[in-house]
Amino acid sequence: MNWMPVRLLAILAIPAFVIVLVEPTLRSSLLATFGIGYVIAALIVIAQAATTTPTPGPPSERVNRLDEATLERQQTLVSYGATAVAMLLLVAAWVVTWWPFAMRHFTLTSTVVIERDPATVFAFVSDLRNVPRFYYMFDETIEKIGDGPIAVGTEFRTHVILHKGDAPRLDRDYVFDGTEEIVLYDPNRELAIRVSSGLDPNLATFTFEEDPAGTRVTHRFEHLQSYSSGFMGVIVTAGPTRRVMRLNREKAWQRAKQILESGTA
Repeated sequence: MNWMPVRLLAILAIPAFVIVLVEPTLRSSLLATFGIGYVIAALIVIAQAATTTPTPGPPSERVNRLDEATLERQQTLVSYGATAVAMLLLVAAWVVTWWPFAMRHFTLTSTVVIERDPATVFAFVSDLRNVPRFYYMFDETIEKIGDGPIAVGTEFRTHVILHKGDAPRLDRDYVFDGTEEIVLYDPNRELAIRVSSGLDPNLATFTFEEDPAGTRVTHRFEHLQSYSSGFMGVIVTAGPTRRVMRLNREKAWQRAKQILESGTA
């Protein structure tokens, strides 16, 4: 029995199964699809190469053709094996690239000085129902869940409609519903909010500092892209989207500054 096809199949299959076992979230991702499809395709090719038989002829010719067919089959298997190993190494390199936390961690920080006292600015920002007033570029509604004062644990239900053209490569309307939770509430000093309903971890932190001109607000947004998104190249193509995020952030804080300084908050 020719064990070359079996060895080649093992080379192809084992790394794919190991990767899927190590990262369960990839079972429904492109990696699983690629791995299974590639193994099946390789199995078909190997089977075809392994079952190739020489053309019938005189004994001496059959021997020569058998030797030639055997050599050709071995060369074919070696070629397929080298290609398979190269592709697996390429996939492995791509997987390792997006494994570190730092490669999938995105932060966006902005600062604005508002000519109002910290208490007024903090009260306005900490009530997320005010967000649609200054993030005017989105069709968004926010409502507070439950009664009682705003504090740690307070949740807000959000409903956002992104219309076609609101973001790069957005070719149709998208509707997002989620829940945001206050996880840090230090009156007039610091506020932290996370999207408690999302699969990808993210955190928005606001610090409020006294400034000669009023209050300095520093807004830091942190987002950890999922491993499967990184593997499928979403982060690589996210540049235009992040530029729009920065532009919208600047517009939003200028609107918030205008609202607060005009006394209409």
